[in-house]
Amino acid sequence: MLCLFQLPCSASTPIYSYKWHILFRCKWVPFLRTSTFHAPRNLCSTPQYPMKLKMIDSSGTKSAKGKKSLQPTFTVQGDTLQVYWHQYVVVITSICSFAALFVRNIQATIISISNHEYESFLVSFAFASQVIAIHAAYLFMGYLVADFASGLYHWFLDNYGNENTPIIGKQCVAFQGHHQHPWTITWRPFCNLVGTSCLLSIPFLMVLLTIPLPSSLQTFLTSFGFFVVFAQQTHQWAHLSKPPRWIEMLQQKNILLSTKQHGQHHKPPFNKKYCIVSGICNDFLDNIQFYDKLERWVYILWRWIPRHRMEADKAE
Repeated sequence: MLCLFQLPCSASTPIYSYKWHILFRCKWVPFLRTSTFHAPRNLCSTPQYPMKLKMIDSSGTKSAKGKKSLQPTFTVQGDTLQVYWHQYVVVITSICSFAALFVRNIQATIISISNHEYESFLVSFAFASQVIAIHAAYLFMGYLVADFASGLYHWFLDNYGNENTPIIGKQCVAFQGHHQHPWTITWRPFCNLVGTSCLLSIPFLMVLLTIPLPSSLQTFLTSFGFFVVFAQQTHQWAHLSKPPRWIEMLQQKNILLSTKQHGQHHKPPFNKKYCIVSGICNDFLDNIQFYDKLERWVYILWRWIPRHRMEADKAE
């Protein structure tokens, strides 16, 4: 969500380079188009707010100044909507690496099927179906675990840490400020949105590309890594009232996080529905009070009080 390489931004500074975005526009991949995010050319322009969720100001109440609340609000010093060349590089590198890994997994599946000794059509068909089903199951497991991991990480950032926390301090501030200014994420261009995640994923991708692993494990890790790295994109789509049609269809089928489900997280005290890939794990984790139990253990071990409880106590 945050850019590691940030420059000061003023109202007169262009937010992004139009020429760069021309290179990335594609009819079938709408999330690479700047128009998807309603991104302005500078901060002083008035956007068309695309969110269905409630607009709240820094005090946690509905803003009486409608137009002012629509402006992107940054909680991290030096944050910007600017997209820099190195963000394009890391994002393209990550996408190409994941594409190479998925192709390798498909090749491994085909080789496994072709190496099987032919006995009869039915036996060979059954074997091929079994191999494909196993790899599909590992893909789904990666997708499922990624949803759980996104919720666990989201829960930690929302409730613990501050700007002084090592390594993830800026992310803590950004996620906690997102509750007060949820519309800002809809302004972020794709490479600005996922640039940090893609940068952090490069060592993980290099390991997958260079170290031989069992095909099933590689399929699982590729799926897991892909959905974790681009979780912020599914998060942004959940904040749009009019996402691309094919995304909206996936949201309606609960394959991707929907606006309705994520809207429940944005209701005070912001202590449920943390998963942001598909939200499949949300109901189960909330029903078993997973985060409540985890918060008790954190308090027992380190005496840390979750932020949502401290804010609830202050409100009382």
